[in-house]
Amino acid sequence: MILEYELSEENAKLCGLEDGEEIYYCLPLDIDLEGGYRSNSYTVMTNRRLLILEEGKLTQWYPLEKCDSIHSRAQTACGILFIEQGKEEILLGRFMTEHLTKYSYLLRGMVVLRNLYGGIKSDSTI
Repeated sequence: MILEYELSEENAKLCGLEDGEEIYYCLPLDIDLEGGYRSNSYTVMTNRRLLILEEGKLTQWYPLEKCDSIHSRAQTACGILFIEQGKEEILLGRFMTEHLTKYSYLLRGMVVLRNLYGGIKSDSTI
């Protein structure tokens, strides 16, 4: 099972990795918010941050220590990824059902990494 899809050089540059930061997971976000298929979009998790790349642009990023929880919801033909910061639930993106298991690994990995910084809960419904 592939949990770190290879990023193009351009997308890797968008991540702006700092000294000591490395990518642990990189998974496709292959459905847009309107339900259409897309490519060149990813959820990237490093040992420090969660990043969202959409169509060759860095659109969102969150330090792991500021994420209170991460969860996903299985829908018909897709999954939806969210984080919570305080009382705010933030939609990160949608992905095809073929990636549900991969995202469950990403969720668990984020919980493990986040625990190094002081705790995060996972409410995965996958």
